[in-house]
Amino acid sequence: KRTTSQETKRNLFEEYDSDAWEEEAQSLFQPKSFDRIDRVPYRVIDKGKANQELNKCVEDLTYSLSVNPDSALLLLQKLKWNKQKVINSVLNENSVDYLLSIEKALAQEKEGETFDCPICEEKKFLKDSDCLSCGHRFCSCCWSVFCETAVQGGTSCLSVECPSVGCPKIVTRSIYSKHLSQYSCKKYEALTLKSYIEESNCFKYCPAQCCENVIRYEGKEKIEIHCGYGNAFCSFCNRERHLPATCEMMNKCDRYLRDNTNLLWIQTYT
Repeated sequence: KRTTSQETKRNLFEEYDSDAWEEEAQSLFQPKSFDRIDRVPYRVIDKGKANQELNKCVEDLTYSLSVNPDSALLLLQKLKWNKQKVINSVLNENSVDYLLSIEKALAQEKEGETFDCPICEEKKFLKDSDCLSCGHRFCSCCWSVFCETAVQGGTSCLSVECPSVGCPKIVTRSIYSKHLSQYSCKKYEALTLKSYIEESNCFKYCPAQCCENVIRYEGKEKIEIHCGYGNAFCSFCNRERHLPATCEMMNKCDRYLRDNTNLLWIQTYT
């Protein structure tokens, strides 16, 4: 007896129930490089929580290494915000010289004593001046102009060196705090947080526009991350969710679109 195409389809659906079909479809279209979302440890936090973690990290290093907060922060910046690397480096004496170089030198500021500021070349009181551990002293007015200008350059202000020509000492957080306006001081703290999130290996910004959530994820697997506000993206390439396509397939697609002017025209005007 000949079977029609409709009978064949009906027989196929009778062999597999709906749950089996769904499970098989997931196995076909789920790349092996991605794990199930509910088994992957990541946390969605806001910038405020990330800032608390940054300050806690600085506080822990200040206590455990017996250094001032400026030194702890600069050591974290140098070693890409990895607290364990900082501790290991100091214990192995690889950063002793660097640590000593950024400890702040306390100047003897006698009442009424003056000095000649090397920048403005004016005579100023010592009490109205400041210096780094290198001992190069400048008046508060010149420090303010210098710090305000540095902050305008973005996160590069975190590695700005002493105003004295050729001096490699890094301008510390306390110097910025003393000589910046309230607005610029908030901007400096925001830039520090930005560096902490972007340069650390355990944080990612949600790539969706108007979403300021931060995802803490320390795994190596390529997974699909949900930010908590309906946005989903790939942990590896930061694109919007692109399953079942892999990151490599998306890269090839992007290269093809860049190289093909006709498709770019169609993409732009249609």
